[in-house]
Amino acid sequence: MVAVAVAVTVYESVAVEWLKWTILLAGAVPFGAMVVVQLRYFMGAAIPLYRGTVVSREQRNQVFRIAVTSYVLVVFEFALVFTILSRLDPDAFNVGELGLPSAFYFSVTTIATVGFGDIAAVHQLVRLLVVAEIAVGLAYAAFVFAMLAGARATEEPRRDSGRVEKG
Repeated sequence: MVAVAVAVTVYESVAVEWLKWTILLAGAVPFGAMVVVQLRYFMGAAIPLYRGTVVSREQRNQVFRIAVTSYVLVVFEFALVFTILSRLDPDAFNVGELGLPSAFYFSVTTIATVGFGDIAAVHQLVRLLVVAEIAVGLAYAAFVFAMLAGARATEEPRRDSGRVEKG
């Protein structure tokens, strides 16, 4: 009888763990696709600005609005995933289960690569997502600086030896 009770307990814990990670992986694919689509949308707007093919101020402002909106949405999406992960596994973070405000705070400090350390990822999958968010944040920073450089290059006249060319 004891052996049956132990077997049922082990089976239930394995089944619950399997179900938890199956749900997580089923949600990871659409989440990953959503982040990739946002990055593609953002890059589609940023590359013409970088190449100098976007010349009007209104077009540049639209690209910057897209960039900011996309950045905020990525931060919020990661916060939602961190909230779900902490609810599925309360030991995924060092502080236990995260509410949405705490997860948003963690997401902002992660994507900005500040990392105060008050909330830390403990589980390996969460750590992998943290690395992905850092990479996404660095990609956004690189594109924004490239956009600024491209916009600046199209606005500023060329200078040779301190003289401004007229033409």
